[in-house]
Amino acid sequence: MRAEIGLKEVAERAGVSMRTVSNVVRDTGRFSEATRARVLRAVEELGYRPNTAARRLRTGRSGVLLLAVPELSMPYFAELAGHLLREAAGHGCTLLVEVTGGNAEAELEIALGRTDPLVDGVILSPLALDDGAAGAAGNEIPLVLLGERVHDLPCPHAVRRRPWWSSWRGLRGNPRSRPSTGTRPR
Repeated sequence: MRAEIGLKEVAERAGVSMRTVSNVVRDTGRFSEATRARVLRAVEELGYRPNTAARRLRTGRSGVLLLAVPELSMPYFAELAGHLLREAAGHGCTLLVEVTGGNAEAELEIALGRTDPLVDGVILSPLALDDGAAGAAGNEIPLVLLGERVHDLPCPHAVRRRPWWSSWRGLRGNPRSRPSTGTRPR
C-alpha cells in the first residue's frame, strides 16, 4: 500500500470515479446519499486526507486568513478573535492571529499584504495606520479594516460605534468609562 492515500484509492474502495470522490469530499455536485455514504466510509477506512498543497495549486487559495489586532489581552479583541476563529472554521478556513501592539510599521506591512504568502485575506484592527502610506501602494491581498476610525482606503470597513477601550477601562475599575446603566450614582 502507498504511504499516501489519494482520490484513486478512495474511488476504487467506494466503487466510484475519482470525480465523484472529489465532489463528495468538497460537498459539490450531484450524488445520491448511498454514494455519499460509500465514499465517506472509504475515506474513513483508508484515512484519506485532502492534499492541501494540490488544492492550493488548483484553486490558487490556501483557506488561510489573518486577523491582526493591537492586543489579545483586552477582552474586546480576545472575544473578536474567538468569534472569527469559529466563523473561519465553519467555512473551512484557518485563521491566524497576530498582535501588532499598535505599531504603525507592523500595521502598514499587514495592510500592504506583506504577510505570509499563504494568507488569502487580512482583517486588520489598526490603531496607528498611516492612510497615506497604505494608500500609496497597491494591496496584494483582500483587506478589511475594523475600528472606530474610518480610513481613507479603498477597502471595506467595519466600524464599532463604542470604542473598545471604553469597555476595557470599565473592566479595569475606571467608573467614568463604565457603560451607563440608566441610573445616576448618588
